[in-house]
Amino acid sequence: MMWKKGAKYGAVFRISLSQQFAYFYDFLIRTLFLILILFVFSRLWITAYTSGGTALIEGYTLEKMMWYLMVTESIYMAFPALVDRIEKDVKNGEIAYFLNRPISYIGFQYGQYLSEAVFRVAINLCVGSVLIYFMAGGIPIPNLLGFIPLVFLALTLQYVTVMAVCLSSFWVEDIRGFHLVYSRLLMIIGGMMVPLEIFPEWLQHIARILPFQSIIYLPASFFVGAHTEPLATMLIEQGLWLVFFTLILLGIYRLGVKRLNVNGG
Repeated sequence: MMWKKGAKYGAVFRISLSQQFAYFYDFLIRTLFLILILFVFSRLWITAYTSGGTALIEGYTLEKMMWYLMVTESIYMAFPALVDRIEKDVKNGEIAYFLNRPISYIGFQYGQYLSEAVFRVAINLCVGSVLIYFMAGGIPIPNLLGFIPLVFLALTLQYVTVMAVCLSSFWVEDIRGFHLVYSRLLMIIGGMMVPLEIFPEWLQHIARILPFQSIIYLPASFFVGAHTEPLATMLIEQGLWLVFFTLILLGIYRLGVKRLNVNGG
């Protein structure tokens, strides 16, 4: 039974992934924005290091900082837009069509989401690596056996947290405000713009006990070799947050479906 269920969602993943390849060149053109972002922030960091006359900022060399920035931007810009899609399904009642189908709505959306995210993050990392290599050189040699699961869990954790926010549309008319707050927290204390080590100590403590760093900071810091914790510890941290938010997501979904049944008959 578990194999059959996994095969269904695997088929959703494969079909959606094939659709992504159909628009490969279009997406490659969209990476021009990633190149622009990386170029601008790289110039800012180069100015910060040269004007300060220092080779290290909180343990990061200029090369490490630029590679760190490349990974965080590549991951963040790979997240598919779920808000409009889920909010539309809930408001229009299209989500009700999945209730009688032999496939979970959450699982179906996850299959589509993961295919888009994996495709995008792979392209972003390739394009970003070429740019940063020519600007900074010194390409790090990450432990891919560790980096790949960290990115996979980060993408999955992003899905369950954003999906939980999106499904609040069962009760809230407009969820864009909630999503805006979440995305800004992810950018700031998730370590997207700067490593957590640069924050004041009190803010570091707050950031490290929140789930945002598991999505952005952990994969990027591991990639550049800046994280001192063992890989197993980082994976366990991501896994615990994933279980926690998955339970919240399932609870919200079940309550929302009950409310949909009561209102819809």
